[in-house]
Amino acid sequence: MILLLPPSEGKDFSPSKKAPLDLASLSFPQLNESRAKLIASLQALGADEQAAQILKVGPAKQAELEFHQQLLTAGAKAATSVYSGVLYDAANWAQWQVSAKNNQDLTVLVTSALWGLVSPNDQILPYRLPGNATLPALGKVSTYWRPELQTALAPLVSNQLVVDCRSGAYQAMWPATASNAKKANCQIIPIRVVSVQNGKEKVVSHHAKHARGELAGLLAQAAGWLSSATAVAKSQQLEGTISDIKTVEQLLGWVKNAATSPEISFSDARLEDPSLGSDQPGVCTLTLMIKD
Repeated sequence: MILLLPPSEGKDFSPSKKAPLDLASLSFPQLNESRAKLIASLQALGADEQAAQILKVGPAKQAELEFHQQLLTAGAKAATSVYSGVLYDAANWAQWQVSAKNNQDLTVLVTSALWGLVSPNDQILPYRLPGNATLPALGKVSTYWRPELQTALAPLVSNQLVVDCRSGAYQAMWPATASNAKKANCQIIPIRVVSVQNGKEKVVSHHAKHARGELAGLLAQAAGWLSSATAVAKSQQLEGTISDIKTVEQLLGWVKNAATSPEISFSDARLEDPSLGSDQPGVCTLTLMIKD
């Protein structure tokens, strides 16, 4: 199974005493040339008022723009220490323990406007670059990355379930389309979140991030990346492991079981296209329903 996450707009800019960025050490080294071009573009952009407008950053975050000049010299740190916010807090992201021994059944990737694709243990640096930004030298960031990610992801996601917790510009970097699913021979499962009030469904934003984060944390728990003390569903013994989930229908059943935990904000789930065959490439949205 592949789990795709969006980056957090807010990041931890606290200093690190570790070694500086080493592009060669990152996952997907074939993206390094594009990463280097983006770093150079950010540094050339500077930190003036125009740069702030392009990067959609307010005056209070001026220091974060200035930090771009240190992207090649400041100490790097694991992605689990860089990304934070609603989704990542709900997933207990900072507590994930991922190693070569326990990541055989679940691969987690953050689609990053600067780094392209990031694994939890990748040593990176924080930055201010939204996926919908347009850089003078490189154009729209999501468009810049699209062909790169299509090539990088194709061999990895082949014959896999791809649980897609991204939205907006970050989903645009590798769109959850039937065409992409067919090209990569995979099943893409975008995660949609709704609240149900008086029998009517309403799409939500802030709560959607939280629910998607809970789902990510549940999958990490099933993969053995979270101890019982930090697990998302502390009072719920999850049935099965990631290796037991081979089809979209099995994923739905697993999620519905997890939703019975009082620790979880969503109480039910459904598939929007249950006709998708277990061995048929395509897109099938999984909707999480938040408790009223």
